[in-house]
Amino acid sequence: MNKLSLLFPLLGLSALASAGTFGFSDIQNWTGSGAGNAALVLDWVDGAAVHSYAWGYHFSGAPTAEQMLRDIDAADPHLTLGFTFFSGFGYALDSAGYDTNLDGTYELNHGGFNPGDTGFWALYNGGPSTTLPNWSESNFGISGINLADGDWEGLSWAPGFVGNPPTAPTAAPVPEPTTLFLLGGLVLLRRKRIRA
Repeated sequence: MNKLSLLFPLLGLSALASAGTFGFSDIQNWTGSGAGNAALVLDWVDGAAVHSYAWGYHFSGAPTAEQMLRDIDAADPHLTLGFTFFSGFGYALDSAGYDTNLDGTYELNHGGFNPGDTGFWALYNGGPSTTLPNWSESNFGISGINLADGDWEGLSWAPGFVGNPPTAPTAAPVPEPTTLFLLGGLVLLRRKRIRA
């Protein structure tokens, strides 16, 4: 994973666009390395405001959508994703939380596949395109989709188990340099203590 790709886009700015006008060039938070480009859109669908965010993913070969989700989750401290394995199907996204200000509280948080849950994360595909595509409901799970250049993968919360494609996203922000510096400092301090 190329962590430097997270540092160089415009920091702290968000881009909001309508369908068809938001594109790869609007995405600020990129993970991975390679010549292939794909996008991930997560839509928390709460009805109060736009809570749809987009991340970019650079890759080589043909990784699965599952690998893209796991790599983006590992690279973005704002995001936490949970997965459930289904025999014969593979993994599905079962929960997604987004901590907008890194205070330990996930302001956006939905889960699924547990008794009493009132929805699930519906999966949509689009592309190849450099701009937000027209979404199609996926016939596969995230483990069964191999990415190609220009792919868009979208997951939106389906309240009441009724899904709708993701709405036009905002670019997920790149973690601020202060946050990255503090996280890096903690790692260095820990390494020094281990060596001592």
